[in-house]
Amino acid sequence: MKARELATILRKTANILEFYEDNEVNEALDQILLLVKQNSKTTKKDINKGKKGQKQVIEESIDIQGIINTLQQMDNKELEHYLNNEKLFQSRESLLKIAKEMSIVSSNRQTIAALKHSIIKYFERQNMDHIIRIDRKE
Repeated sequence: MKARELATILRKTANILEFYEDNEVNEALDQILLLVKQNSKTTKKDINKGKKGQKQVIEESIDIQGIINTLQQMDNKELEHYLNNEKLFQSRESLLKIAKEMSIVSSNRQTIAALKHSIIKYFERQNMDHIIRIDRKE
C-alpha cells in the first residue's frame, strides 16, 4: 500500500469518526458495525421481496389449463417451436409449474431444455395413446 492510499483511508476514517466525537473508539466502531449489519439485512430483505413479488405476478398471470389445451392441439414440430420461442417458457419456474400441473415427474435440477423435452414427450405419448384408442374402437 502506498502512502497516498493510506492517507486517503485515514481521511475517510477521520470523517466517519467526526460523527462520534464524544464516544470511545471501540463504541464508535461497534455502532458503525451495527449500522452496517442492519443496512445489509434490510437490503437483502428488499431484494428478496422484489424476487418474490415478481414470481407471484408471473404465477398469477399464467393460465395453465389454457396453455395445456393449446399445447395439446399442436403437433410435435409446432410444439417444439412454440416452447422454444414463447417468452413464458424461457424460465425454469414456469416450466416446472406446467410440468407439475400435467403430472410430469420433474425436479429443480433439470435444465430448461430437459423440461421442454419432457413436455414434448408427454404430448407425443398422449397422441400415441389417442391413436391406439381410436384403432381399438374400430
